[in-house]
Amino acid sequence: MKTIRLLAVLVVSGTLFAPSALGANAQHPVNDRLLGRWEEYAPSDGVVQFDPDHSMRFYLTKEEGTKKNMRWIEAKWTLTSRNVIRLRYFANRKLRTRTIKLAFKNDELWLTEKGKTSRYRRLNGELPAQYNWQ
Repeated sequence: MKTIRLLAVLVVSGTLFAPSALGANAQHPVNDRLLGRWEEYAPSDGVVQFDPDHSMRFYLTKEEGTKKNMRWIEAKWTLTSRNVIRLRYFANRKLRTRTIKLAFKNDELWLTEKGKTSRYRRLNGELPAQYNWQ
């Protein structure tokens, strides 16, 4: 029974995370699916937006934004052939990087970093009120 479970996990993992060939100008097959706004619902809440120019925004609540004196945090992203997102952004005047594993489960986006997974649903329409402040 353990062997069957292990085989099932390997097949699913191979399907979700199989590497694809990336040429210099090739479009990664996940790019189109990733683009747009996503709302985190587990384990906490938040909104992130992936744009076609490989820029990304982490939207901040009014409380967070007031402390940081900004409405969102900007980052640049690249996607590897193994569905890993590499983020580059500035914080405290230093260039920072983060590496996050990406997976799609049905219509959800799952981002895993340091063993913790955040789950997102596609957000259509306006930003939720707590992120849409000025």
